[in-house]
This record gives sequence, C-alpha cells and structure tokens, in this order.
Amino acid sequence: MTGHTVEDIPDTGAVFTFGRSSFALNVPSKFWLKNDRPGQISCGAEHTAVVTENGRLVVFGSNTHGQLGLGFKPATSKPASVKAFRSEKVKLVACGRDHTIICTYGGGVYGAGSNRDGQLGLGHCSSTSSFHPLRPFCGRTPIKMLSAGCSTSAALTEDGRLFMWGDNSAGQIGLGGEGFAAEPRQVDVGEAVTWVSCGYRHSALVTATGHLYTFGESANGRLGLREEQLSLHRVPQQVQGIVGRVSRVCCGGAHTVALTGSDLYTFGRGQYGQLGHGTFLFEVDSPKALEHFGDGSVRHVACGENHTAVITHGGLLYTFGDGRHGKLGFGEENFINQFSPTLCTRFLQYDVQAVSCGGHHMLVVAAPRRPHSGDVVPEKDGGEQDDESEEEEKSEEEEESTEDEEEAAESDDKESSDEEEEEEEEGGTGDEDEDQDAEEESEEDEAEEDSEEDEGEDDEDEGEEQEAEEDKEEEENEEEEAEEDDEEGEDEDEEEGNEEEEAEEDDEDKGEENDEEEEEGEEEENEEEEAEEDEEEEEAESSEDEEDEEEEVSDEEEESKENTEEEEEEEEEKVRPDRAAQQSRQKAALDAAPTPAPRTKPRPAGRSRAGGPQQFWNDVLPQYLDLQ
Repeated sequence: MTGHTVEDIPDTGAVFTFGRSSFALNVPSKFWLKNDRPGQISCGAEHTAVVTENGRLVVFGSNTHGQLGLGFKPATSKPASVKAFRSEKVKLVACGRDHTIICTYGGGVYGAGSNRDGQLGLGHCSSTSSFHPLRPFCGRTPIKMLSAGCSTSAALTEDGRLFMWGDNSAGQIGLGGEGFAAEPRQVDVGEAVTWVSCGYRHSALVTATGHLYTFGESANGRLGLREEQLSLHRVPQQVQGIVGRVSRVCCGGAHTVALTGSDLYTFGRGQYGQLGHGTFLFEVDSPKALEHFGDGSVRHVACGENHTAVITHGGLLYTFGDGRHGKLGFGEENFINQFSPTLCTRFLQYDVQAVSCGGHHMLVVAAPRRPHSGDVVPEKDGGEQDDESEEEEKSEEEEESTEDEEEAAESDDKESSDEEEEEEEEGGTGDEDEDQDAEEESEEDEAEEDSEEDEGEDDEDEGEEQEAEEDKEEEENEEEEAEEDDEEGEDEDEEEGNEEEEAEEDDEDKGEENDEEEEEGEEEENEEEEAEEDEEEEEAESSEDEEDEEEEVSDEEEESKENTEEEEEEEEEKVRPDRAAQQSRQKAALDAAPTPAPRTKPRPAGRSRAGGPQQFWNDVLPQYLDLQ
C-alpha cells in the first residue's frame, strides 16, 4: 500500500483492497470517498459493491454477467456509482458469485447479473445487466440483512422471518426436494432468525435462542452435522457441539465459521488453512474452537472461497487460509498459505471497522487510530494467556513480599533513631567542658593551617612570576617566527605575481594565435565562397549550352518531320492517277459483264430491294483500294 501514509488517510476511513480485486492492477491499494464514508462492503467472485453512509451504491470489478448493474459495459477497475439509485438511497447490498442484490430504505429489493437458477428472484431465469425490482414478499416489514451465495440469495426481516430463492440442487435454500425457486420463499425453523449466510453450495442461519442451523451440500464436513443428520441435509438441521449461544455465522466455499460470546468455531474443508487449526487438520466435520481466540475478543468474521478474516474488539485484523494473489493482506509478494490466524501488521496503526472476502480478493474498511486510543496489544492464544496470567500472579506476590520487607525495615530504622536521640539528650549536660577544649584545639589547628596556606601562596606567586617571564620569551619567539613567515609570504606573493604575469602573457599569445586562426578561417571561407561562385557560373554556362543543344535538336527534328511529310505527299500524288485508271478499268469490266437471272425465292423480311452487285462493287471497291 504505497503512495499514501497514515496521515493522508481521512478520519472517515478508507477502503483497502487486496488480491485479484480488478482494482488498481490487482496490487494492494486503497481509496476513499469524498464527503462520504464507506458503510457496508460485499465481495463476489470477481466483483465488489460498497454502500456509503449517504446511501450511494459504488461498484467495480468484473461485469461479464451484468452483475455491476451498469449495463453491458466491460469490467471497471475504478469505483463507479450506480446512477439508477440517485433518487433512492441504498441500505444493504450482497454480492454472489455473478449476481448482486440490494435493498433500499424504501423497502424495495433489486437484483442484477446472472439469473440462470432464479437467484435474482424476478420470477424467471433470464439474466439482466441492470437492477430490476422484485415483487414485494415481506409486506411492510423492513429488511435487516441480505446474503448471496454461488447461485442463491437470502433476505432477513426485522421480525425474524427468513426468505430464500435461487438454486436448490443440493438443498442450499432449505426447500427440500425442489430444484430451484425463482421468487422469494420463506424458510421456517420454528423460531425467529437473527442471522443468515449463504456459501457456495451450503447455507447457515442463527436463531434468536442462539442455535445454529446448516443445510445444503454436506461434503467435507462443512455442515458440522452428525452422521444421522446428514440424510436430512436439504432442510435446516441444528448443529450440535457448540458451547454457548451463537451470535453470527459465515459460510465460505466449503467451510463454516460460527462465533459465540467467548469462542470462534470452524469446521469443513481446511486444506488451504482456512480453518486456522494448523497444518495437520485439513478437514473437520464437527465444530472445533480456535485456541487463538478463546477470550471473547472477536467482533466480526468473514469467509471467502478458501480464506477467512477476523476482526477483534481492539480493531485488529487476523487472516488465514489461501494466500494466492496476496489476498490475505501480508504484502504484494507474500502468497503463502496461513494455517493459523496471523496478524496483519500493516493495520496496527488503523482501527479496522469492516472486512469482506470474495473469490480471490479481500476488502477492508479502516480508519487511522486516534492518539488517545492507547497501545495496541495483539491477542494471544489460550496457552500463552494462561502462562502470562501465572507470571502476573507470581510477580504480584513478589511485589507484596518486598513491600512487607520494606515496611519492616522502615519500622526498625525509626526505633533505632528514637533510641539515639534519647541517649544524646541524657549525656549532653556532662560533656560541655570537653566540647570547649575540643573547640580551642580546633582553633589552633586552623591558625596553623592558615599560616601554611600563606607560605604556599608566596611560593605560588614566585612560580607565577617565573611563568610570566617564560611566557614573554615565548611571545618574543613567536613574533620573530611570525616576521619570518611574513617575509616568506611576501616572497610567495612575488612569485605568484610573476606567475600571474606569465599567465597573462600566455593568454595574450593565445589570443594572438586565436586571431590568426580566425583570419585564416575567414580567408578559407572567402576562398570557399569564390569556389562556389565559380561552380555556379560553370553550371549556368553548362545549362545554357544544354538548352542550345536542345533547341538545335528540336529544330532538326522539325525539319526532318517536314521533309517526311513532303515526301509522303509526293508519293500520294504519284499514286492517285494510277488508282483512277485502275478504277476506270474495273468499272468498264463490270459494265460488260452479263446480268444475273432474277431470283425465284422470296426475299427475307426487312431486306431492301434497292441496289445490286454493281452498286455493291461501286461502294466497296474504292474503300478496298484505299486500304491497300
């Protein structure tokens, strides 16, 4: 989750995405809503829906079956608001594998997406790419919860009535032997229902008395039923072996998680670690409590196809199960399966508020922790907590014993100090003379010490005078050395000046050389220009010569053409008398020839009687001679 720090996240919180979510190129990312905050989130197989506190419906992900309700549009990688509900606020949403159902504050239920098994509840099995309303099925009773599975849907009312519809091929909507239901049908277990969850091919519900019921596909122990109950798996059956009242349940692809006031139970298939019981339990056919959460610290649970997420009361997030695509939230390159609940350390600075798991992705709603919220203490499993409690008791006992010892020592000190004060008071009057003698002796000792101090001060003064003389000599030596250094510095300055003069002379020489080079360059340029002018003149002359030659050639061609035309005319004049004489001879021969006998057969229709052989030869012969 790069690009933003905790300080950048607004207090209203953000939506964090992990795995193959079709958002932000499928890398861990986040987004938040302007002037709004996320309320409820739901993940399908490859799509996601978010309901905000202001009643907006935001969707993104795959839209192959129209499950986003945006019409026939391709998958969208950015959150898009569904405009169809601008005039009506959305209250609840649930995403199935390829369909979506929503409920508005007005009590209407709508569905969009795949409807092959009637999971949209529209009374038919035709899919739709936009949200269509269901017929009213619960009167005016408000709906408190929605759930959607692979091809199933469920709605729970405020008064505890449960309605389900869609595929019932394995009994996953609890209607016995019926194959499917294209409209909502009530499922009755004899008491009010408080929670419902739809898995891929099985479902579960919780009653007001805290009982857990499961129904549907029974493979891998996902129903948690006893062997004698499995024959009735197409109708709700009560799960045994759970201590305490169940408050909520969640169904995954082939596993189930149930939450009580103190424990978290998992059962079903666990080959990817989604049950959280370690690497040696790949399948559990009856409810088994997780040791990690044995203190009632769990607040919410969510199941994906093969992974599980848990939120504690302290706002911490734990995930376990299939780690492909990074959907467990441990990093872009951490795709390892987790077989026990593992803390998502990236959320230690956040308060996790909601989580939803899909086919290959996970969404988390979290807000920055408040400064006064205190230190975050990760939950420990049951064994560690027992050890810690024993250590705390031992430490408390040790502290109590040390406090008792300190109090006893303080009381002893007080008694000894009281006794000393009493002894001083009793012996104080008889020792006054001894105190005076001691004072006189101390005064004499002080006088001797003062005299010794005066002598030492005289010696110190003499030593100081000697040190002052030595300091003066040193100062004189330093001055001499400084004068020598100044002389040397002057010599160095002179040398530097000479060097500078030489450098200036060198610069002048270089400048002269540069001037000469520039002059030479100008001369070369002039020469090049002259050469170019000469070349241009030569080219112009050559072009003039070529034009003259072309003109001469054209004159010669014209003369030759004229000569050939004159020759042709002369030949024609010579041929004309011969042609005329020949034509006259042929005409005479034709006149002398005998006339043919008249025709006895009728002439064809449309043929003209005018003309004859003589006319034919008179017309055709000249043309033939001209061609020759």
